[in-house]
Amino acid sequence: ERTVTDLAGRILIREKNDKEYINVEALSPGVYLLRTSGRVFKFVKE
Repeated sequence: ERTVTDLAGRILIREKNDKEYINVEALSPGVYLLRTSGRVFKFVKE
């Protein structure tokens, strides 16, 4: 499962499939966290 949250912890996107990517086109520009398989990645959408 992959989850994208904002820095406040609100879940914005949750996907349970095993794709190689997650679509973030609908997100506004900003800083987000991607949580997947016990790992957390911080990314910036411009």
